[in-house]
Parts: sequence; structure tokens; C-alpha cells
Amino acid sequence: MNRKAKTSLLLVILFIVISLQLWLSCVHASPVIVEYDYGDNNTSDVDVSGDNCAHSKFTCQQYRPDGIYDTVIEADTGGNVTLDLYVDIFDNTRTGWTRHGTDPYLDAQDYPTEYVWMGLDRTGSIGDFGFQNSSKSSETINSVTLGVYAWKENSQDTLWVHLWDNSSWGNAHNVTRTSAGWTEFDVTSRLDTWAKIDIAKIYLNGDTTQAENYRLFVDCTMLRINYARAYVRHDVSIVSVTPSATEVDIGQVVNVTVIVKNEGNATETFNVTLYCDNNIIGIQRLTDLASNANQTLTFIWDTTGVTPDNSYTIKAEADVLLEETDIDDNAYIGDAVAVKSQFVPTPFDWSPILPYVLPIILGFLSFLGVGIVWKKRRTGPTPLDFDYFDEMTAGGIPDGYSVMIIGGESSGKSILCQQLVHTYLSKENPCIYVTYDCFPDEVRKNMKSFNWEASPHEQKGIFKFIDCYSPAADVTSEEENFVEFPFSLSELGIVMSEVMDQVKRKSTKIFLDSTAPIFTRLEPSTVVEFLQDRSAKAKGNNGNFFYTVGKGTIPPGLMRRLKEIVDCIIELDFEEENGITSRKMRIRKLRGRRSVNTWMPFNIKSGKGIVFFSPTIHK
Repeated sequence: MNRKAKTSLLLVILFIVISLQLWLSCVHASPVIVEYDYGDNNTSDVDVSGDNCAHSKFTCQQYRPDGIYDTVIEADTGGNVTLDLYVDIFDNTRTGWTRHGTDPYLDAQDYPTEYVWMGLDRTGSIGDFGFQNSSKSSETINSVTLGVYAWKENSQDTLWVHLWDNSSWGNAHNVTRTSAGWTEFDVTSRLDTWAKIDIAKIYLNGDTTQAENYRLFVDCTMLRINYARAYVRHDVSIVSVTPSATEVDIGQVVNVTVIVKNEGNATETFNVTLYCDNNIIGIQRLTDLASNANQTLTFIWDTTGVTPDNSYTIKAEADVLLEETDIDDNAYIGDAVAVKSQFVPTPFDWSPILPYVLPIILGFLSFLGVGIVWKKRRTGPTPLDFDYFDEMTAGGIPDGYSVMIIGGESSGKSILCQQLVHTYLSKENPCIYVTYDCFPDEVRKNMKSFNWEASPHEQKGIFKFIDCYSPAADVTSEEENFVEFPFSLSELGIVMSEVMDQVKRKSTKIFLDSTAPIFTRLEPSTVVEFLQDRSAKAKGNNGNFFYTVGKGTIPPGLMRRLKEIVDCIIELDFEEENGITSRKMRIRKLRGRRSVNTWMPFNIKSGKGIVFFSPTIHK
């Protein structure tokens, strides 16, 4: 090949290569928008430094950039929190200082509005001062500091702060400041549990005899707790789905039982939906399901209208909660239900026996009539169990109602309260029983004699006692919850609120048995205002407030006022004649409902409690 031919061949090859490259660039030259996903602290709401949300973390970005926005959710992993608890109680145990302002004096740094001080050339103490309730129980305590905003006008005088830790007052803490300001004491070793923190109190001791014409001032005290906030994990699951039958005729009703569990560590509210194949049977809402608690739901499926001779898949699904990660168990498929065509029987031929039917019917009716007449002549009172109380109250006492139970001595007021407690507890409704007439152990024994066991519900935390009787009897209470000064209505109100917080459920039922001691010891109008206030607080919780009142213990004018403001009045009566006792009950008032306002006789039977009796049928 000569030189000219070689040159021509090279030009052809170069032309082909250039053409091929131009063709490829045309094929792939459609516009490409290059997008980037960032996950550092400068361009997203993830509060970490560095690029912790790298490209490889996004599934939809594994192969090439696209126009899809990826959402990054930051989990709550807890952290350290500071809680300040200020003084909210002054009990007048020690009154050796001068008080300025209103009780409890040391609840805020507000000098010269409210404070306490001790004058010239004196010694004395003032207290005791209690702190706000923490409403905590399981969080880890890091540190506890006692803060005192106080000062001395002369350094030679002494100001001591004494702290109660549920076992002793311990060593006093010395305030040395001579100008207004905070003095802090580390008391972590003494207040190392939330129970000790919630019962902690202080008193102040001073001495101004060391220098003339100088005073001591204390304006505010508080506890500062640094604790680790628990990590909140949201997780609900469907445990089981069980239909009442797996084979039914078309038109039959199937009850489907669904068990739901809260496997997280926070109270949850969510919906549960039941499906037949992909069709919704029903939706039920669960409100405030506690951590590790189960809830049983019942759905009703009417098979009318479905295609017969088919098998249907029954599935329950719980809503996916915000920040819930374990969602595989939010759905559960139960047993399939086969729906069959309804069997239509062949009509029966009555013609062979028709001539004999009429005489047989007449004979049977005659026999039945004689039996009815004979039975009526022998019928006495028919016993009715305590379920009849729901009929008397037109379906039961509604949530959010206040209830006054009036009756004389031995009329059965306490038995009625205890039987209502048993009825509510059997339905998992939390109850609080405030005792003024006897020790809580006596209530437990009395309930047990009627087969109403209290201890299982106490162990579950849905039944609580507040002991007001032991302190009144000058006996040390053995209960978890008690009122140190039983005739201090403000303290009783605080303890009742604290116990409601312990229960941590809505619709709590509170029973105060009885009001007779406090009406006897205190001004009746003050007691009526207290009952009205506690009724309002119970209603705010969608709960009920029951209290017993003895006949004749309240002045007529105040009784009329109570009857006007209360939602429900249950009246009991007791009579004894010739050694024979009789009791009766009626619903005197039930706001917004028609109730049984006539007297209904009842007895109190061992092992059963209140048993009603229908009216006697006479000969």
C-alpha cells in the first residue's frame, strides 16, 4: 500500500471514531439535574456534627441522584433534666419567727412580699416547710441540691437549715451569707430516692443573741433535682385475633376478639381497625393505654350481604405511632371464617296430624293456666343480685357524676361503697377509698368476707387507700398514703390529688366514707365547699366522687345546697321492729336520667353483699 492510500485509510478510521463518539453523546445527552442530599448540622434539623446522614444511608439514593426528598427522623434518646421543687406547705409546727405575707411564705424569691425573719436578740425555730410533689418514680437521680435564699445582717449570728429525709433531721446546714443571695447544699446522699424527695421538709433555726441590733431573713427555699429523662419508646402490637366461629351461615353475626398490647414505655392513644379481606368491619379507639398493658376489644361482624360459600381473612391493624420502629407486629391475621349459603328446609306436611293439633293445644293451655295460678298463689319476694342497681340508675352512674349516699346508722352506706368499689375494680376502673370511720385493714377484711378481694387490685396499682382514721385515733398509719392532720382539708385535698397522679388513669372513682367526722369537727359550710371542689376535680378527670352522709349531721340549709349541686343522691333507710330488721334504697336524684325513685327493699347477705327483692305477689 502506498503512502497516499495509508493516509486515506487513517482518515477514514478517524472519521468513523469521531462519528461514533458524537452519536453516543447525542444518545446520552438528555439533561441531567445533579441533586445532593445533605444530613449535616448546617443544612438539616439533625442536631449532630459531621455528615452522619451519608448518601449510603438513603435507600432511594443508592444508585443515582433523584428528585425525591428523604426524611430524617431524630429519635428521643432521653437526656439529663433539671427539676425545681419549691415550698408549697407550711404546717405551723414551729412558729418562733415572724412571718410576712401569705402562707407558705418561702414559695418564691419575692422579698419583701413574702418572707420570714427573726428579730433582735432572740433564738427560735420556724417550720415545717414542705415541697411540691415531683410526680416522678423511676427516673435516675443524678444530684439533689437544697437551695436557700437568705442572709444575716451580722456574721456572728447563726442561721441553720434542718432537712428531714424520712428517717431523721440529720446534720443542720449553716447559712453564712451576710447579703441577700442563694446558698446551696448538696443533699444527694440523703435524698437519693423520689419517695424521700416527695416527703422532704425543712425547718429554720436562728440565733441573734451574738450581736446587737441585727436580724435574720429567709425569702425562698427549693430542691433542685438533676435526673436522667427516660428514653421514650413507642411500640404497640396486635397480640391475637380470634373469631367466635370459623364456619357460619350467611346472615349470622361473628364476634371477633382482638387483644392489643402496648409494648413501649409510654402511654398511647391510637386506633385499631378490623378487616374482612380488604373491607373494614369496624374501627375502635384506644385511649391512654398504659405501658405493658393489654386491652381486649370485641368487634361485631354481620355477615349479611357477603358472598356466600367463600372463606374470608380476618385481620386487625393498629395505627403506626409517631417514631414507632417495630411495626411488623402492628397487624395480625386471625383464623379465616367460611360463610356458607343458608339452609332452607323443606316445608313440613301438617295434614296427617292437623285433626289432633287443636285438642292438644287446648289441653296444654289449660294445664299451663292452672300452673300459673298455683305459682302466683305461692310467689314471695324474688331475690335480685346487685346488677339490679344498674336498672335503678338507668344503666349505671355515668362518668363525671358526683354522688351523695345518705342514710342513718346501720343502713348499709359503707357496704354499698365497698360493693361499688368491687364492681368498678372488676371492670379495671381505678378506685381510691378515703377512710374516716375505720382502719383500712378493717375495710379489707370486710370486703374479703363478701368475697371481694382487694389485694390483687392493690398490687396492680388500681386500688389505693387514704388513711384518715389512724391519725385521728392517734395511731401511726401503716398505709402508703395517709393524712397527717386528718381535719386539715387542704392537706386532704393535696393527698387525694397525689394519689390520683399515682393511679395515672382517667375515670378514677373516689369514695369518701364518711363525712360525719369532718362535719362534726369543722365548720359545715367549709366542708360543703370542700366536697364541691373535690367533685369538680373528679369530674375534670372524667371520674366520680362518692361520699356518705349521715342523716341529721348537716344543717337543713346546707343539706338543701348539697342536694342542688350534687349529680346523684342515693338514699338508704333502716328499720327494726320486734327484732326484725329491714333495709331499703331509692335513687332520689340522677341528673339527666329517669331513675327508680321508689323504695326498693334489700338485705345484706354474707358472701354476696347487697341483694334486692322484688315486691311480694299476694294471694
